[in-house]
Amino acid sequence: MAAPQITYYGPRVQKLRVSSGTAWSPLSPESKAKCSTGFNPVTRQLELGVFIRTQVSHAVIGFDVFRTSLTLKREALSLLKNAWLPEAASLPQRLRDKAHFSSSFVEIPMTRERIEHWKAELESVLGDSGSYEQL
Repeated sequence: MAAPQITYYGPRVQKLRVSSGTAWSPLSPESKAKCSTGFNPVTRQLELGVFIRTQVSHAVIGFDVFRTSLTLKREALSLLKNAWLPEAASLPQRLRDKAHFSSSFVEIPMTRERIEHWKAELESVLGDSGSYEQL
């Protein structure tokens, strides 16, 4: 089993739009990441969309592997959580409470300055086929 190809979707990457009645609105980074996750019949590869949501004082990066027929192993979750815990001490409690680490869904709050660091961290963990278990 090969690791999925990882693609990042941030607030400025809104190529698709959804209709809400008569108006069209941009697709959120979370929705775009979920839509692109799964088996791509064109490239014949497994893909994983990772969203990046930014706010004024912080950012949240996350992904959902549900549509890939894979789950993250406990070891991979431990690597991500242990990398995040030292940073968590500097975050407000309301952001620490938003962190979520499960075998199918991860959401990591951080300061905006740490986005590139976390992209690299996720690449190292999610890019390793040993981080996943087949459903």
